[in-house]
Amino acid sequence: MLAVSVVIPVYNAEKYIEKCIESLVHQTLISTEYIFVNDGSTDESLKVLELYQKKDNRIKIVNQSNQGVSAARNAGLNNATGNYIGFVDADDYVATDMFQKLYEAALKVDADIVSSNFTVEQEGIWNQSKSSFPTEKIFDRVYIQNEICSFIIQKDDLNSCCTKIFKRNLIELNSILFPVGVTHAEDAMFALSAFTKAEKVIFIDYSGYYYREVQGSASRDIVSKDYFKNALTIYSLDYKERFNLWLDTDVVNTLKAIRFIDAVIALLHIYFKPNAAISFGNKYKYVKKMIHNTEVQKAISYYWADLNDGVNAYKRFTLQSIKSKSMLRIMLATAYSNYRNKNNK
Repeated sequence: MLAVSVVIPVYNAEKYIEKCIESLVHQTLISTEYIFVNDGSTDESLKVLELYQKKDNRIKIVNQSNQGVSAARNAGLNNATGNYIGFVDADDYVATDMFQKLYEAALKVDADIVSSNFTVEQEGIWNQSKSSFPTEKIFDRVYIQNEICSFIIQKDDLNSCCTKIFKRNLIELNSILFPVGVTHAEDAMFALSAFTKAEKVIFIDYSGYYYREVQGSASRDIVSKDYFKNALTIYSLDYKERFNLWLDTDVVNTLKAIRFIDAVIALLHIYFKPNAAISFGNKYKYVKKMIHNTEVQKAISYYWADLNDGVNAYKRFTLQSIKSKSMLRIMLATAYSNYRNKNNK
């Protein structure tokens, strides 16, 4: 059996795909396969893949009509034969020892999931993440359910499937798939499904994944995608039943609310960030509709104490602005944040 299968969804990634492929075929871990799922690309992505496939028989190509990233990853899962499964996005790349590091860590303790850090490029600046949990320590199912699953429900930090490897048996025996039709947080839902079934998880102090923010990210794709609608859909999910969580219902609902309002705050910054793709008038209408939404106002009122627990003055001001539905205060808060971020670069 191969050590690791790597699934790479590809959709019009011609500009970046070669660097991604190069980083994979030069992995120090040889016992691998690379499953590129061409999700109906209309550029030269497929031609690039076919050229590399002639040079390296570890490259597999699955062609399908455009169905979205979740369906593409699921197609890759269905074709994977490795002991563990990893994921890479076609516009990203990895260090040459990435999968050897994760696989060796998995074998050492027979882990169901190994999670690492990543390095992200945002507007030309590279930043490295840090593990939210102690590294090189084995976590059992009780800790996973109570601590790690709680963290995934509340925050985005552990969402990405691309910084982890998953035991294939864990995925197959529990029929874990990416949710088709969801255009935001599909990683989080997959990760939560996997972590709730895992018996043994380990985090390692290693960063070998290079994530690049490119066209199609939230800040550049606000015209075609309704990100607030996606956040609202995720908030409305019955996490406890869907993911068979051990956590108390009130705890789950509080964590969901914190994540939901954090998503709303993030969207305020995205929409009020200078962007020629959408007029100020349309931005204003969208944000006003968002903060007047019944679920937003219910969540921010009911979970007010939890949302304000330990936050800084700036976030408290933003929360108060949403609660009072003050567009002027929100614009002042986002303008200040954009100015501060610009001057901190």
